[in-house]
Amino acid sequence: AFLDQPLMQARALSDRYMFDGDPATVFDTFVRNRDMRISDGAVVSLTQTPDREESWPYWSELSRRLVFRAGPLNERDDSDLILWLPRTGEEVPITRTPQRSERWQQWSPTRERLAFTFLSPRSSGVAIFDLQVDGTRLVARAPRSQTYSHPTFSPDGETLVAVRRREEGRGSNLWVLQEGASHVRLTDD
Repeated sequence: AFLDQPLMQARALSDRYMFDGDPATVFDTFVRNRDMRISDGAVVSLTQTPDREESWPYWSELSRRLVFRAGPLNERDDSDLILWLPRTGEEVPITRTPQRSERWQQWSPTRERLAFTFLSPRSSGVAIFDLQVDGTRLVARAPRSQTYSHPTFSPDGETLVAVRRREEGRGSNLWVLQEGASHVRLTDD
């Protein structure tokens, strides 16, 4: 009946487990058979998309939303970030950028903001998507040879630290990134 449909099951689970007000609730997300899933004893498909690859799901404890990376099957350099709204099951694209890959998304611990990296044919960078203003701001950009990855917010949500590959392509350094400020290299490997 009603709960036999995957989307209805996902909605029922999300209402039961995501909005129960218990901060100790643990969300277990993983990818299996190219479908995003949530588990709590039972496996439920959140998406029905055989034409795309979905990966790297991350929950926001603050906004109670899920973001994941999605792209065409077997395409490494063409992916976008999708926001999944648990109350409705709706998917909202955060990015729509052909020939560019967005990845390594990380939620802010204090505000409804999402940091992520991008990789295009010519450049790499870090950007922040802000759910409050529904917009994306560039934080850092570098040549493609100096790819950014793994941005993470400070506990106050104001500063980012990210990995940036060295120009020579061997090794990497950690960089402090702050909107509107000069970037500071933390390590010099």
